[in-house]
Amino acid sequence: MFLHYKVFYFNKPHKENDKSSEKAEEIIYCFWTGYNEMPQNRQRALESIYKKSAVRVKCITADMLDSYILPMYPLHKAYPYLSLVHKSDYLRSYFMYHYGGGYCDIKHINNSWKKSFNRLNKNNNHWIIGYRELGKRGIGNCSEKNFETHMKKHFFLLIGNCAYIFKKNTPFAKEWLEKIHDILDQQYDNLKMNPGNIMGNNNGYPLKWSQILADVFHPLCLKYAAKLMYTKHLMPYFEDYR
Repeated sequence: MFLHYKVFYFNKPHKENDKSSEKAEEIIYCFWTGYNEMPQNRQRALESIYKKSAVRVKCITADMLDSYILPMYPLHKAYPYLSLVHKSDYLRSYFMYHYGGGYCDIKHINNSWKKSFNRLNKNNNHWIIGYRELGKRGIGNCSEKNFETHMKKHFFLLIGNCAYIFKKNTPFAKEWLEKIHDILDQQYDNLKMNPGNIMGNNNGYPLKWSQILADVFHPLCLKYAAKLMYTKHLMPYFEDYR
């Protein structure tokens, strides 16, 4: 149930870890979660991130992922059965919690991320910076319909899913990862019986497209809206990347 988020944001401040003095590392993580070849358009998009972001970039591929998984915090046991898209959705929550720094979809960019890192790291009262969600169509689904209506009304408070910077170990990212784990706990047997393909559109695959990303991420954006910062400079291009 997400209804309490509405009450939370409008009626009382957040107290737990209200200030964060730890700076976000100036690095952008991207993920290529399968052993399939990256298409040329994606390669060009990734190249634009390396060339134009003005910070360090690390594209985590399937064969190097294990070296980034913390021994005390293994991936969820359902991870091998996720579609490649959902693996990327899962990993961004894992990395933004345990590592912090930037995340970017493998899409073309044309702006430096340096100023956005600087803005966030100079402000102890905020945890995350990203671009504002573009409109109501991009908002995730919510099991609580009254809250979904409220979320669409205030979509301008939400951050888009494709690029952002987090300080590590924030309550936002902790809750994000925990909620995904709850979903994967519930769906583990179904996932094991019907693992996903690249897009997760194969028959029997139990997870919906936005179930472990926007459906979790956007309600949390509203809950923790007071801890977010916004910039148009992190918005990638949404055309010609596949």
